[in-house]
Amino acid sequence: MQKYENTVSSASVLSLMESAATLSLISESDYTLDKQNFINTEGRSNEQILIDLWQFIDQTTPIKGYGLILGSYINPAFRGLLASLISQCETIKESLDNYIKHLDWVSSSEHWEMRSYDNLVELHFSIDPNKGYPDALIEKNLSSLVHWARKLSRQDVQLVAAQFTFAEPAYVDMYPDTFGGNISFSAPSNMITFNKDILERKVVSFNPYLKSLLESRLAETKKRYKEESNIKVINKESVENLILDLLPLKKANIDEVCHHLFVSRQTLYRHLQKENTSFKEILNQVRKRQSAKLLANTDISILEVSETLGYTEVSSFYTAFNKWYDLSVSQFRKQLIHSKV
Repeated sequence: MQKYENTVSSASVLSLMESAATLSLISESDYTLDKQNFINTEGRSNEQILIDLWQFIDQTTPIKGYGLILGSYINPAFRGLLASLISQCETIKESLDNYIKHLDWVSSSEHWEMRSYDNLVELHFSIDPNKGYPDALIEKNLSSLVHWARKLSRQDVQLVAAQFTFAEPAYVDMYPDTFGGNISFSAPSNMITFNKDILERKVVSFNPYLKSLLESRLAETKKRYKEESNIKVINKESVENLILDLLPLKKANIDEVCHHLFVSRQTLYRHLQKENTSFKEILNQVRKRQSAKLLANTDISILEVSETLGYTEVSSFYTAFNKWYDLSVSQFRKQLIHSKV
């Protein structure tokens, strides 16, 4: 099975963003991401974008049990390839099998395992503990699975039991509506248990033709995708490299860098803050370093150096250079020439 390490489907970012705003968990103006970067159902995004969005919701929303609320909400406009595929399967079992089979396309950090015992089925869920997702993601995913099964079959789904690895929350009274009465916390694994006959229920939206088309499309998309082609790490080095590329184009600004990294200003700020730096500081360091290299080549005029560094006015370059080196540009070049003699 192909893995897509450190990436998620762009549709999953858009779905969480839109669902959280629709349910008033956050205001869209509070967390600014350009939706246009995530509307491609066949695209992928840096997983850290999704993690940051989950953490932002967790830290800012005043609504208790928001993971359960997200899980019970099925976005009618959700455009994910996998969500579309499971809606066209013949039975709940086929939907689950396809979901587990292709989950790596949604997120390589999430894992489901189905186990059968006599007349019971256990569905175990785990998430990479090192990624920083809140417990609400576990609530949302287990809850979502139950509500999807109800929607697909248009029948109630009663669980035999449910268990969670985290401690019992203060809003535990919200759990029975989705998970029934047999619920435990601080358990060895996240799991829901139900009767096996639920797997044989028919999916009311089953369409063999659409199912075949979506299976082919998803398989082709996964095969075509090359992770390294459009996913960049968000750190000081990646910002420096982008600035170097954008400087001659006079586009080395924070908005352009965020666009290339598919992140919001807030996300970029948080990542650079972890490295005790900022976009402005990195831009100045790159310009300072590059100015010395460019001025060492006396065949390049000062005006050309200024333009290569992205300055619209050469006077701005003179001022910045004097501040960096406590020398004028001409003095710096004279020193370089004398040192070569």
